[in-house]
Amino acid sequence: MKYTQFWVLCLFGFFTHCILAQDIELSVECSKDTILQGSTFKLTYKTKGGAITDFIEPNLEAFIILGGPNISSSISIVNGVVDQTASYSYILQANEVGDHIISKAIIEVDEKPYDTNPVKINVLENSDYNIQGEEIPQNSFPKKSNPKRKTYKL
Repeated sequence: MKYTQFWVLCLFGFFTHCILAQDIELSVECSKDTILQGSTFKLTYKTKGGAITDFIEPNLEAFIILGGPNISSSISIVNGVVDQTASYSYILQANEVGDHIISKAIIEVDEKPYDTNPVKINVLENSDYNIQGEEIPQNSFPKKSNPKRKTYKL
């Protein structure tokens, strides 16, 4: 009985060490850094190596938020190695011409705060009003099929 308790405690300590010993990686991705006025772009904050406990979004006053924050997370355990990722993303529209800096976001991972880098966006005047943006493929949504039904009376 004592040996069983000893091994259970050893395994618990090992898994706790694996989870707590991960390095935290933060990244900010922007689909475009120079865009035309009225166009859209995607801004994504990603973490790897821990669970996000809080997300304090940056100042996005210079942009119109069309979507977000969209939250995604995943965890995998392969051969005792825990891999945990999460992301927050926004679809933004730029309406003001000029250079804009999206301030840093504060992300708490396992109750410890981390700062992201600010992102610089250059918005150019759009005299022809050409719209650039995140494209959705035409066939990305399944089409509803209407199967023909035959009714047989028994």
